[in-house]
Amino acid sequence: MGRGFVAAMQQSEFWDVAAICDTSESSRELAAKSAPGAKILSQSDAIFSDKSIDVVGLFTLADARPGQIRQALHAKKHVIAEKPLAADVATEWQLVKEIEASDRLVAVNLFTAMRGITRTCSRSSPRGKSATWRSSASAT
Repeated sequence: MGRGFVAAMQQSEFWDVAAICDTSESSRELAAKSAPGAKILSQSDAIFSDKSIDVVGLFTLADARPGQIRQALHAKKHVIAEKPLAADVATEWQLVKEIEASDRLVAVNLFTAMRGITRTCSRSSPRGKSATWRSSASAT
């Protein structure tokens, strides 16, 4: 799932794919080939703590996204995520409230319509760097 987002970001002048995280070694090898300038990681903490990264892409399974989105919001990152935001409606609505209470932008499932959010994030993100985090389950 995440590969399409990375490819779209690489084709845009607005993005610098700074890091890719994947739990699968073979997916990390593929990421290194497709994004040679990016840091390739097996653990996400480095992405969330990297002050030069303004936007994270969370292209994982729905049950993993709420924790990752909360971690991103806590780290003051803007978020691009796939839908649904959570595996169940109650968790998703709680997460929506948390997103609305934050000062971050969260875009959901904008694979082909990424241009508008790209411009908005680029304007609010002075460095224009993004990171992409994929899990092994979403890499296929």
